Amino acid sequence: MQTLSKLLNSKLFIVILLATILLFHGSYLIHTGVGSDSSGFLEGADKFLNLEIEYTKLINPTRGYSGFIAIVAFFKIIFGETAKYGVLGFNLFCDIITALLLVLLIKRVSPHYVPIIIVAILYLLSYEIVLWLSFVLTDTAFMLSSFLVLSLSFISFSEKKKQRILLFWGVTFFILFISLYIRPAFFPLLSFYIIALFVFLTFDISGPIKRNKFIRKFTLFSCLSIIVLIFYFAASISDPSSYLSNMLLRVGFDSRYFICEPGSPFCEGEMRGIVVNNRPYTYHKVPVSVIDYVLIIADKFLHFFAIYTRDYSLKHKIFNYLFFLPAYGLALITLYEIFRKKSKLSPEEWNLTFLSVIFVVIFALFHSITILDYDWRYRLPCIPPLIVLAGIGSMQLKRYWNNLRKMPAGTKL
Repeated sequence: MQTLSKLLNSKLFIVILLATILLFHGSYLIHTGVGSDSSGFLEGADKFLNLEIEYTKLINPTRGYSGFIAIVAFFKIIFGETAKYGVLGFNLFCDIITALLLVLLIKRVSPHYVPIIIVAILYLLSYEIVLWLSFVLTDTAFMLSSFLVLSLSFISFSEKKKQRILLFWGVTFFILFISLYIRPAFFPLLSFYIIALFVFLTFDISGPIKRNKFIRKFTLFSCLSIIVLIFYFAASISDPSSYLSNMLLRVGFDSRYFICEPGSPFCEGEMRGIVVNNRPYTYHKVPVSVIDYVLIIADKFLHFFAIYTRDYSLKHKIFNYLFFLPAYGLALITLYEIFRKKSKLSPEEWNLTFLSVIFVVIFALFHSITILDYDWRYRLPCIPPLIVLAGIGSMQLKRYWNNLRKMPAGTKL
């Protein structure tokens, strides 16, 4: 048993886990081939190499995907017409590096092998991760860059030396800056960075009592702020002449995020209030009041965490059940612990939990007021943080079990 324990905590064990993920995810990629929605960035790379892209689009992160286009162009230079396979290989590389980061984060906060195995299994079973490997799209690269921002923020929280703290926050900002050019939806990632840095610089969360007081006040303040902001946002977009509505229009906010255009094939013959894009059975009636918009936003937020939708294939439903049910269940245990006065979370577990929760909530809110995609592709960056929360939850289950075994016979729970 001792030999097994040494193996499970060794570098060889991590290599075995990553090799297993690579085998299964790589096999899926080979079996699936290149996805159908892969021509846009290949054409964009051709324009990039031929200097046909506007200069303003290259330097403005809100107007294009110039960072990812440059990556595709790089593979065009190396592989020519077969560049798409190079990009798929790059997707698989990003996939495995994300898995490595995930395992190393859990290993850092836990000396036990059980949570490491659990997060590896969950990552292996995540159909929403492997689904996007076969497309020449930004999803897998953005998942990695976003998770790097989260991981480096956590390391910054855990560091003691000022020079290393400055270094890690600086590197985190650099990765954040690169991420903005991979996908223009910069707001949630930038918001996460600002909130994480603000909490780090402003609040003392060095002890369990201080952490408990902080998380309760922070949660109350955040909930009230979110409610006020949602109502203000809903009031603004319900009035197209409002200042915020005009400002959102300038930065690319599309009113079709909330209302189908007449004649759209996804509106079932009438104008409807969109919840999940191109999923008509999730739609509301066309919003006319502030409350209508608030209800759509709330429904979008709930649907962001949906396990399945009725049009998914049987395979997709099975894998989503296998992944989300244990992931959500274990994550709820982690949420319970972070709010508990006598929480058993270590300081590092607490920091990682806090950062993972605010990361997921920010992305969920952002897509609740913009677009919730047909295949839930925009929640992909939240899958690794969700697995982190599940891994920490599995540690708490192990602690509960150990405490139960130590209790004298006949003791009442």
